[in-house]
Amino acid sequence: MNQIGLDVEAAVERDVSLSQWFTPPALAEHVVAFCGDLRGKSVIEPAAGDGALVRPLRRAGASVLSCDIDPRFDVDHAEDFFSLDPPAHKFDFCVMNPPYEAGLDCAFLERSLDWAHRTVAILRTHALHGVTRHQRVWSRVRVETVAFLVRRPRFGGAVSGSPKHEFCVVKFGPGNGDGPRRVEWWFL
Repeated sequence: MNQIGLDVEAAVERDVSLSQWFTPPALAEHVVAFCGDLRGKSVIEPAAGDGALVRPLRRAGASVLSCDIDPRFDVDHAEDFFSLDPPAHKFDFCVMNPPYEAGLDCAFLERSLDWAHRTVAILRTHALHGVTRHQRVWSRVRVETVAFLVRRPRFGGAVSGSPKHEFCVVKFGPGNGDGPRRVEWWFL
């Protein structure tokens, strides 16, 4: 894959207390392409923030429901994803860059199982390990693909800096931990 710069400056300063790390536009485009053909598909973005994933999802033809707890953003539901009742009919995809601190990444992954048939998530690589995460998420799904980001993304916001972690993008769907797995390395 081509090398793409991942720097971004968001229009709104990120709120550290909400674990906001705005997705770089080039990474967002790559994540949406990773989903496959989204024309006519329903997608939920439960931590939409500044809309970095929402914009390319909509350009790809998906019908997107965006949520964020931060009322500063123009989203469909300006409330906590965990306060919403799961839909009667699941979305085709949940696409997200969830909050990471305090185990929220695992909580968002687990909650996505109630909302969508398949999930694509930007995660710190350590979200793939651990007994608790395995019990709550990974033993309950079939991981289709893990794409490791060779270079650490520079997440945007007026407060400069990036997290000190390695990242990956994981695509998973229903299953019980079995099934084919594919590994990719993205040189973004």
